[in-house]
Amino acid sequence: MNLDKLYKLQEKLDKTILENEVKRTGKEIDKDLLLKQTILALQVEVAELANATRCFKHWSTKEAESRERLLDEYADILHFFLSIGNQMDMQAKEMSIPKALFKISKKHIMDIIVVLSYHINDLYTETTAILIRKPKTISLYSSILRAIEELGAYLKFTTEEVEQAYMEKHKENYRRQEEGY
Repeated sequence: MNLDKLYKLQEKLDKTILENEVKRTGKEIDKDLLLKQTILALQVEVAELANATRCFKHWSTKEAESRERLLDEYADILHFFLSIGNQMDMQAKEMSIPKALFKISKKHIMDIIVVLSYHINDLYTETTAILIRKPKTISLYSSILRAIEELGAYLKFTTEEVEQAYMEKHKENYRRQEEGY
């Protein structure tokens, strides 16, 4: 899937959100604070997906939540990933979700979620350092994309499903802005 279109859509949504923030508070949000908040939001969305997969709940016999719910959480992850890319002026051109050729297991999903969280934490640390090393942030951002792609493969999502879920969530986010969410 070519991400250029999604980056542009995300940029417009983020602009709307920030404009509404100014209307609501009378001041603009600091760009450094915004980036930190967006990275944390990405981390939270990854945790929400982990919770929905139930991959770490060894004590429970319940299955993962519905495929639609997992796609919705995945779309949230993609929204914040794209927003971070826009804020840092680091845009990946394509996203591919390889066909899953293996059986999904709770252990594998948990592993990829932990790795994804690790890379997000590293990106946060790097972007808050006194001296930001652009090659390092590019590498970390790319690692996050690869982990998101791998997670999509483990969940057996197609790129079409992901793009559709993103578009549905995108519309919902605009609706939320209109309603003062």
